[in-house]
Amino acid sequence: MDSMVSASSDAPANQQRGSNLGNKITQSAAISSVQVLKTTKSCVMLSLKLNDAEALVNQIQLVILAKSRVKFIVKTSAGDCVIEHNVDGRKYPPNVNWEKTSSNLDRENGEVLIVVPVIGDSA
Repeated sequence: MDSMVSASSDAPANQQRGSNLGNKITQSAAISSVQVLKTTKSCVMLSLKLNDAEALVNQIQLVILAKSRVKFIVKTSAGDCVIEHNVDGRKYPPNVNWEKTSSNLDRENGEVLIVVPVIGDSA
């Protein structure tokens, strides 16, 4: 059975565009990329890039499909997007609190980094 968690954020976004390597995307003009940065038994960190700097992220749903596949359903004020992603071992920022939901603007890479604790069975 799939596990599902939801998180909301109104963090600022940057207009830069990134690559979507490893992602299967249902296209949206609002979102240029969503990437998994790190997964643990209890949480997921992801990077979200928006095309519209004024768009607000209303909801992010994360569906865990298998150990190496996740699906994001991202709802923004400028449109919705569904992205399937293969989890990779990309580096993540040091000193991250993995125990609570948080967001952080990485101005250098033009990304909003979001940490979402996973609720439910982590097996």
